[in-house]
Amino acid sequence: MNRIFNSWIFIFAIVGLVYAFFASMYETFGIFHKVQSVIKDGQKEYVYAVIAILIFAIGAWRSSKKWSGIRIIKQVQRYQFNTVISAKRKKQVLLNNLLETIAYLFFTIAFAILDIDASILSLVFLVIIIDSLLNLIRGINGKKYRIGMTKRAIITVDREVKVIYFKGLTQVSLQNGRLYFEYINDLVLDLDMNNIPEEDHAEFINTLRTVADETKVYFSGFGNQFSSVASQ
Repeated sequence: MNRIFNSWIFIFAIVGLVYAFFASMYETFGIFHKVQSVIKDGQKEYVYAVIAILIFAIGAWRSSKKWSGIRIIKQVQRYQFNTVISAKRKKQVLLNNLLETIAYLFFTIAFAILDIDASILSLVFLVIIIDSLLNLIRGINGKKYRIGMTKRAIITVDREVKVIYFKGLTQVSLQNGRLYFEYINDLVLDLDMNNIPEEDHAEFINTLRTVADETKVYFSGFGNQFSSVASQ
C-alpha cells in the first residue's frame, strides 16, 4: 500500500516539477512561449495549489493509516501473538525511509529554486518529511513497529500497515522463507518470515495453526521445521 501512495505522490510531484521548470524558463529567459497561456498571473498559483492539495491529501491519508496502525498494534493484550519487527526488517525500513526522505528533499529544494510561487509544494513536502521521521522514531525507538495476530487477522505495522484476514482462507504455504495465504476467491497475500524475529518463528507458526484452524486450512511446505500446537 505504501508503494501506491508513493507512486501517486511522485506522479503529481513530477507534473508540478515539469510545470515549474517551464514556467521558470519562460519568466526568466523568455523561452517556451507555448506555455505562456498556462502561467498567467493567478493561474500559475492555482495550478500549484491544486497539486499541493492533492499531494498533501495523499500524504495525510498514508500518515493516518500509519499512526492508526501504531495505536492498534500497541494494545498487546488483545493479541494472541505480538512482537517487534526483526532487526533485518528494521534495517530495511530505515533504508527505505532514507531513500524516500532524500527524494522528498530533492522535490522540496527543486520547487523552491525553480519558482518561488511553488514554495507551497516545498512546504507540503517538508510536512510529509517531518511526519514520516516522527513516525519512524516512534516506531523504532518506541518499539511500536510490530507484528501481531488476533483471532481474525495478522497485522503488520512499520512503514506500511498490512492486514491478512483469516476469513475465506483455504491454504497457507511456506516457500523460500515467505508465507503465502490463499483464499477462496483466488486472492493470494504474502508475508516475509524475515520480518519476524527468528526466535519467534515457531511461536508465530504454532499460533497461526491454532488461530486459523489447521483442520479447515491446509498448511504446506513446513515439514518438521515447526510443530503444531494442536499436536503437542
